[in-house]
Amino acid sequence: MHRRVGLLLMLALVFMTVGTSEAICRKYRDVVQTRQGAAIAGVSVRVNNGGTTTLATIYSEKTCTTVLANPFNTRGDGTYEFYAMAGPYDLTYTRAPYTFLGIQDVLLPDLGAQGPAGTSGVWTRTATQTLNPGTQIDCAVAATDAVVPVVGNAGPVILTSSPQIRTNNVAAGRPCVVQGTSATSTVTLHNGDGLTLQASRRLGLGDQLFLVYDGATWIEVAYIDFTLGSLGLMAPQSVTCPDSGDANPGTLTVIPTSRVINVTNSDVHGCTVTIGETGIVAATPMTMIIISNAGGTVNFADTPGVSETAGPFNAAITDTISFVYTNGAWYEIGRSNN
Repeated sequence: MHRRVGLLLMLALVFMTVGTSEAICRKYRDVVQTRQGAAIAGVSVRVNNGGTTTLATIYSEKTCTTVLANPFNTRGDGTYEFYAMAGPYDLTYTRAPYTFLGIQDVLLPDLGAQGPAGTSGVWTRTATQTLNPGTQIDCAVAATDAVVPVVGNAGPVILTSSPQIRTNNVAAGRPCVVQGTSATSTVTLHNGDGLTLQASRRLGLGDQLFLVYDGATWIEVAYIDFTLGSLGLMAPQSVTCPDSGDANPGTLTVIPTSRVINVTNSDVHGCTVTIGETGIVAATPMTMIIISNAGGTVNFADTPGVSETAGPFNAAITDTISFVYTNGAWYEIGRSNN
């Protein structure tokens, strides 16, 4: 299986104010790669109208003038791009002997020729905002609609501010694109505290969260995970249990920001793990894998209201335990002794 890396550049374009009689297409750019990051040239890309098998009409420029062949092939560096009118599109990829993951419901939004809610229609990429847990993201820092780059301060950050994105003096209908800029110093937002999200969203390098303010709350319109395209998945989270410095097991509190968590234990006497709930929404799945162990076992307790397990689980290297979050707690759905 090979992956493709998605990036909706149309959200970062500068839209010029034009008359309503002039059509404006939205740009989509992408790259097709192997899982090891090698570009794959000559891949046939087919663009269908969303939810159908009908070929979409695509163009080579934003004025929707020159029709582009569909399907078409990726360049020598694996990249491709096209313009299309606002709406949903499905993308499929073909080239022997590879097998590719297609993309469904790529949304090219209709932002309006003059911009939403009477704004200028001009998008500005602001300065990068460095965030701590209690910091608000400021989508109104620019006079125009904004693409706001964000980065965690010296490491991953989970926002705890309320609201997580500034709401005072923000006009209803204002859009904002929040974009991650680091693969390591990620920023995670959760449903609630001024945000309506489909799930917690971690913004790593190139990831984008497209929001619109309804006068009271920022509403998620689209989310693009640059690492794994539009699958709604995330790269594995890595955590380490520190050495306690004595004869007791180390302790580790894990606040999940991914569906797969790789655990390293650095204490020869083992490790006791507690699972946090900050920013987690109902039906969130999560699996923990012990990838390195200095000694002892990595221990998961049956803690009512926090982690409801089938009983204590003392995991060794390569063992796994899986949970789903519901009714305000993590419920075990499986474990393996590998």
